[in-house]
Amino acid sequence: MAFTPIDPIPVAMQSMAQAVFDAYYDAHMRQLPTYTDQLNILGGQVEANRVASASSATASSASAAASASSAADAASSALAASAGANATKWVSGTTYADGVVVWSPASPGRFSYRRIGAGAGTTDPSLDPTNWALQLYALGLGGATITGNVSLVSASAAAIKLAPTTHGLYAQLPVATTCIKAALQFVFDNTTGECYYGIKDGAGTVLGWVAPGKTAVLGLTDNTTTAGVWTMTEISKIGITASYDVPTWLSDSVVPTRVAIDTNRTLLLVRVLLDGHYAIVYDASSRSWGAPVLVRAAGGATSYASAVLSATNQVMVASAVGTTLQLVTLTLSGTSVTPNTPVSATLTSVIGDLGELNQVGASWVFPYVLTGGGTAYARAVLLTGTAPTIGNEVALAGRLPMPLVFASGSVARIVSVVTSALYCEPFTVSGVMLTAGASANTAASSTTTNFRAFMNGNGNIVAVYVDNTSQRGAIFKLTGTTEAVTAVALSAANTDVYVELDYAEISASKTVYMTTTPSGAYAGIITDTAGTISATTLSLPNYAIGFNSGVTALGVSGTVARFAGAAGANGMLQIRLECAGTTPVLLASQISTTVAGSRQARGRKGERAWGQLSAGVTSYLLSSSGNAPTACHLPNSLRTIPALDTRLGFGAPGAANETWVVVGSPLGTSIKRIEAAA
Repeated sequence: MAFTPIDPIPVAMQSMAQAVFDAYYDAHMRQLPTYTDQLNILGGQVEANRVASASSATASSASAAASASSAADAASSALAASAGANATKWVSGTTYADGVVVWSPASPGRFSYRRIGAGAGTTDPSLDPTNWALQLYALGLGGATITGNVSLVSASAAAIKLAPTTHGLYAQLPVATTCIKAALQFVFDNTTGECYYGIKDGAGTVLGWVAPGKTAVLGLTDNTTTAGVWTMTEISKIGITASYDVPTWLSDSVVPTRVAIDTNRTLLLVRVLLDGHYAIVYDASSRSWGAPVLVRAAGGATSYASAVLSATNQVMVASAVGTTLQLVTLTLSGTSVTPNTPVSATLTSVIGDLGELNQVGASWVFPYVLTGGGTAYARAVLLTGTAPTIGNEVALAGRLPMPLVFASGSVARIVSVVTSALYCEPFTVSGVMLTAGASANTAASSTTTNFRAFMNGNGNIVAVYVDNTSQRGAIFKLTGTTEAVTAVALSAANTDVYVELDYAEISASKTVYMTTTPSGAYAGIITDTAGTISATTLSLPNYAIGFNSGVTALGVSGTVARFAGAAGANGMLQIRLECAGTTPVLLASQISTTVAGSRQARGRKGERAWGQLSAGVTSYLLSSSGNAPTACHLPNSLRTIPALDTRLGFGAPGAANETWVVVGSPLGTSIKRIEAAA
């Protein structure tokens, strides 16, 4: 900037001799014109400098604004690239494939939208939610309200209001490698929602659910993998993922049977007491239910049914009402159910119970028990297209409880119990004919009261049963059509009453079992050596388990088996057994003072109880009453998690991590699918 200095003005002295004063005064007066000129020049320079400074400030401000604008543009570009990579401008009338991402020229932020189903249109994506889904944007650009499924990206809005209108919806988190580790990545608010909303990681694994009335906060602690490691608050590991109300089923006793149709569809056969047997289909891919279809009319308490997938898009149902046995096939199309022409047979007495349909070769075999003396029978069924043909009934050696059927090629092997022995009877199945082979039975005992059996990896049937003197085990081996048996005591002689027993398979030849009595609990290992049984027993400490309650096998990891039980009347227990040798070794027991879950006995063929779910290495035991906490069993510990806020009623197990519950009342019935996450 220009600056001209002003020359100093000589001082005009006042008190001095006249001659001296004249000289000073003369010098002072001569400098005044120069001073005036210099002062004017300086003033001009000051003004010029002021204008220059103002111009510079304006330029700087403009430059800063331009820089900020450029930064915003860059950020917007980065966000747009992250939210919809390779997105192009939407063009009216253009046909887009399903899943294509475009950016909207009409939206203020030119946001990206993903096509829902292939098609074309003239409505901008920002105004067409039916055909276009908004790809959520970055933290700081505002929140979002979600009513359906959504796939989030690293730039998605952090504040998400959930408004699901149905169960079974999910938000998939971004691929973790695209995210920055942070304490807060997303907030999911479901405080006003009425349905559970699921959360999946970037790899598609379900992490849990945001329950109605809850708000979940998620942070990212590890971003080195696609899934990442997320910190989560208020995420439930148990969730309702499907629900259907049937107000016309006016009963408080409804019992379901579940049949898997394919990857997405499930058929439930529901017995509604005093009403009848109904079939209903759920399709998980579309979260849709079909209408309930009556399969068999009411028969009161003496009405039983069983169902099995008999062909692609076909289910066969066996039912018995009073003294009438009926077989019918159901043809499925999507979620629609069409009953075909039923075939009937007359029973010699009123039905007492009906067993499951078991495929043996090209036929199906099922057992049943009649009330007249508790006699047990079996029949074969042959399907020709949609038409079943029923064979004659064949009497079995056993009585109650229900016999169990196992298939070895074209031979049906039926295990049943009488008061003095356990029997295994082989029947060659040809069409609807059952031809008996040579059976085998265990040695007589005073009273045989119950049994469980399964076919091991060697093709032999392992059975565990109880009498008045001990808990016993047996192995049945089939050669041709002839059975052979060996049996052994599983515990020391005692006069205790049998309470509960369960088992877990360690290998094809090794089974670990646990049994409880009022005065003690036992664990042991059964070894199958070419069809010959041997067993060792471990007597557990009396304090280790509540002996008057059930015991449930949770699973096996390597050679370590886990069992759940009750710790007296006021807690729960987990026992771990090392089964590498021929005798189990008690590794540890965890005990809780909280009453949680229901140690429901597994089925007598080892099928999972409906209240037991597993996800990864975690087992969950639901409370059948629905108001106690859920027991959560981990490999080395146990704890409780809050119960679902719903009554559970009766259920049927589905996949390992799901169960189907039917809750009936005089005011109607609800069907719910419950799932668990690891």
